[in-house]
Amino acid sequence: MPGPRVTILSRNPRCYSTRRLRECCVKQGLVPQVLDTLQFSVVDAVPPLILSKGEPFEIPAGIIPRVGVSINYSGWAVVRQFETLGVPSLN
Repeated sequence: MPGPRVTILSRNPRCYSTRRLRECCVKQGLVPQVLDTLQFSVVDAVPPLILSKGEPFEIPAGIIPRVGVSINYSGWAVVRQFETLGVPSLN
């Protein structure tokens, strides 16, 4: 049976640090998925909502943000929205 799903927010899934995070998640029995931070839309609703490519996104057990300077504002807005939904964030 697969373990909890963890989303790694990264602009480049081939980046060394992102690949290493993915490998470490697998070794810990987690199911990692690497998604581009900019593919998410934050919807101000009650309850808060996150869309991925325009579709509702299944909330993961945790997120690992890899937000760079180039997307600082929008990247952290996505992280804050996940945290509002009670999703733990490793940082």
